[in-house]
Amino acid sequence: MVRLSRIFGSANWKHAVGEVFLIVAGITIALAVNAWYSERVDRATETEYLARLQIDLKADIERFTGFDEILRTKAAILQSLLTESAASLLARGAESLLTDLSYSAFIGLPDSQATTFGELESTGNLALLQDLDQRDALSRYYSGFEHISVILAQPAGPYRAIFTGSLPGDMVFRWRVDRESVHSSELRRGLQTLLAHPQLESAVNSEISYAAVMAFYLQQYRSQAEELLELLDQGP
Repeated sequence: MVRLSRIFGSANWKHAVGEVFLIVAGITIALAVNAWYSERVDRATETEYLARLQIDLKADIERFTGFDEILRTKAAILQSLLTESAASLLARGAESLLTDLSYSAFIGLPDSQATTFGELESTGNLALLQDLDQRDALSRYYSGFEHISVILAQPAGPYRAIFTGSLPGDMVFRWRVDRESVHSSELRRGLQTLLAHPQLESAVNSEISYAAVMAFYLQQYRSQAEELLELLDQGP
């Protein structure tokens, strides 16, 4: 058998082995550098996402706090319809009373600022968050709020229908849209119709209970948002 060294020569063989070694070493180094760079980019992206998530959670906490105040005002005004006379209510002034009455019929839930988390999910970048506790807590928080929002979308009682059916629609339109002053005589007639409705007490009690349930859950999610904010503050 003819030896390779006789074909290529001893010097050529060693040179070929050396070139192969250099190529393998170069590829290994390149892969290592690429992996290092990718990891560095991922960690920078993770830090950016964590900062954005904290901004979103702070916005949620602010919204939930604001809605808590609105719901407390709503409950207080509703209760006054059962405990105060028409004269006492009208003594607040037409503009002030109509504003209060509008709060009594308020329906709504704050939107959760889920833009960043939605982006993480839709792009598959949620895995960039290395801390499993952070990922699990974020998933529970946003999915839970979405679920409860569907449940609390509408109140169970008829108060809003009674309210809108009692006040003159034209008066409310002119007040809301045209910014016209409210005439006390118009408001007095509407208020008297509202207070005389046979289902008012049960409707008010139902609406207050609805506000209480909303306030309870918003307090729970505000606490969750605060705890989650502390968890994200720990960084990656």
